[in-house]
Amino acid sequence: MKNPIMYCTLAALGLSQNTLEKLDASDCHFYQIINEHNVPVLWEQLVERRSTHAVREIQAAQTEWQNHRQAVLDSVCFLVMGGADDKLVQTLRRNGINTVSQLDYMINNQMKLPSYWRKAPEKNLEIIQRYRDWQMISQAAIDQELETIPEVDLSATLQHRVNSHNEQRHMIKWLGIEQVPNTLVAFLDLDFKKKDFLVGRLSGLTLQEIGNAYGLTRERVRQIVDQIVKRLPLFDDVEKYKKLVLSYDIQLDQFLNYTQGTPEIFEYIQIKYKRPKNLKSVDQYLLSLNKVAPEVLAERLNCRQKFVNHANRIVDLTTSHVIDEILFTHRNVFTRETLLVELDKFFRAHGQAHGPELSERALQAQVERQPHIIQRTNGYFRYYELALSDVSDYLDEINALFEVADGIYGIDYFFEQNQALMAEIDIRESSELANLLKALGYEQFDRLNTIVRQSQVYIGRINNDEASKDKFYLDILLQFDGQTADDVADYLQASYQLKRVSVWAYINKVYKKYIHNNTITMNAKLPTNPEFYAKMQIVLDQSLYPFEQVAGIIKLIDPAVQVSPLLVDKLGYVERSGLLMRKDCHSLDDALKKLWLVDDYVSTDELKAYPNRWFTLKAYQLELRHDLIAMDPTRYLTIRGLNKLGLTKADIDNFLQEVVAFVDDDVFFTWKSLVDAGFESSFMAKTGFSDEAYERLIFTIPSIRTIKTRGVIFINETHPTPVCPPLVNFLAQELGQQPCDIDDFLLKINHKFNLNLDKAKVLEKLSKGQLAYAPETQRLYPDQQTMYADVYQGMGIEI
Repeated sequence: MKNPIMYCTLAALGLSQNTLEKLDASDCHFYQIINEHNVPVLWEQLVERRSTHAVREIQAAQTEWQNHRQAVLDSVCFLVMGGADDKLVQTLRRNGINTVSQLDYMINNQMKLPSYWRKAPEKNLEIIQRYRDWQMISQAAIDQELETIPEVDLSATLQHRVNSHNEQRHMIKWLGIEQVPNTLVAFLDLDFKKKDFLVGRLSGLTLQEIGNAYGLTRERVRQIVDQIVKRLPLFDDVEKYKKLVLSYDIQLDQFLNYTQGTPEIFEYIQIKYKRPKNLKSVDQYLLSLNKVAPEVLAERLNCRQKFVNHANRIVDLTTSHVIDEILFTHRNVFTRETLLVELDKFFRAHGQAHGPELSERALQAQVERQPHIIQRTNGYFRYYELALSDVSDYLDEINALFEVADGIYGIDYFFEQNQALMAEIDIRESSELANLLKALGYEQFDRLNTIVRQSQVYIGRINNDEASKDKFYLDILLQFDGQTADDVADYLQASYQLKRVSVWAYINKVYKKYIHNNTITMNAKLPTNPEFYAKMQIVLDQSLYPFEQVAGIIKLIDPAVQVSPLLVDKLGYVERSGLLMRKDCHSLDDALKKLWLVDDYVSTDELKAYPNRWFTLKAYQLELRHDLIAMDPTRYLTIRGLNKLGLTKADIDNFLQEVVAFVDDDVFFTWKSLVDAGFESSFMAKTGFSDEAYERLIFTIPSIRTIKTRGVIFINETHPTPVCPPLVNFLAQELGQQPCDIDDFLLKINHKFNLNLDKAKVLEKLSKGQLAYAPETQRLYPDQQTMYADVYQGMGIEI
């Protein structure tokens, strides 16, 4: 600034930046500007151009100076004298803070100031103090500039104008004309020096073509044309179209079609001002002037893969722009799947065959790059109108949310605490708040440390590390000593809004050494006698125990010891589902294998020693995986024992594949009928297992279903169902279509399948199928019609 006092005063009076810069560049005195009656003449003399807008600004400033002189002298615009930047001054004025006295009042009364001020409050206070110091020592200079008639009149200020006139006279003389018209078109009608060179260039001739005509080099032609253009003044018709040609990618034919300009004006602008490379689309110009019908413009844009967005701007038909348009227009909550559907619709509506083919990862990246998006959990997101800079104005209110006790909180706690604030910053659910805080940066908040999984908020001295979390949870568990884990979960949900299910699972997993049967024991005393631990180490030699069994062992060794989860932990065990598992086991399955599969055989009594149904299920699963093989009702062969026989699971699989290949699909069989039919396998020769062992192995084939009766009946189903077939299906297969005496039929089944079926049980099952039985004849029939025909014909009755 040449004259900072005048500059700040005129800025306080409301002059625009453009007007200020032009006045500051001149040598005019503030007193002359503020007291001049003929402002239009003054402006034209100072700037050499007319401007109705600038004249109105100065006239308004004159009125403002007369009416509110003291307020102007107290304006925040003068803070630049203390080192304030333009952005700070503009921010204060935009927020209605126009005077330094008003700013002082707000600071002293701790009123809310703009966020830009709050970023460096101490530095800004220093700016105010420096301004006060400058005001005190510069009062004389201020009065001299603002209140005193200058000694120098306007003649010195207007010397530049005189020089300009002199230059114009030289130009007229050089061109050989009397005066320069206001328009280029009128100028070209004159007969001036070197006219052919300029007219030739404006008509589209190249430098080389003009040079050839006059015997000059192309460089010399360029110098002559530049010399003419440089000396010429500003023409009204050129200035009228200068912005259009220099801002938009408009071609000559379009220029002639959409304006009243001439080819010479178009070429002259390009020669004089050097048209830039990065230009806006000419369609944007047409859109702003409504030069083309909307449907015609839309068709043109579709062909060029562009469209008009919600801001009435023509943009490229890219995925990023379309996503922004869809979110702004619909304002719905989207997922990636629903957004893809809308993308496809949008692209088709704008002349494309289909929408973009994006992977889920690529679409997610596009969404995350959108400036106006706020995300929720489970992949949901929506349009968010506020910019982060807008939300920054509410940092004080958001910071106040976290003025709570140190701890781990659910994000719902803070979302529900101030619903008025949530509405003001357009946050509609808690996960949106979590993502907004992350975008703003946790460092913006004094007590907020981090947010985990958009749900758990760590406040104060509680960080997302094991030591902090232990302190938080153990302090609470101590308060609930003797109560249940359910009570703790209820308390954390009510007081901290943590999810009950999640926090209950976390407590029972991480702090299980303090919990047994859902009861918390925090103050249990551990034995101090080393001999006790030595004995327990000898006695507890299994990988898995029921809790009650270990409790009984402890009481046998020392009845005075208090059995607690903490003691169990000290003994090297951890509680899982009511069982105690040795800590060196990775899982209950691992512990079970170390319990049952360490020897060659395991007895069924050992398996039955654990009445829990979970053990029964695990034994069944081990048998299906061939880790256990049922040899007889009293024992299982383990995989270790199988390996000692020189066999592996692969040998069992080959054996079972041989069985499946031998039997007919959907036909019942037993182990006896299979062997009697000629089935042989090298596996049988190597093992010599009992019939029951082979039956149990066949039972493990996935496609095999069984009928459990006095013996085991198998069927290899083509389409296996989860339900085992009924006995009556087997009886119907063996009976066929011929009636048979019931006793003979059961004898036949016994001989063929080695099944000793009970006659009464068989007759009971007949009601569940199509088979029929006639007590009069003691015979089985394939259906009731066959039975009636046989019985009544034997009695001589026709049916």
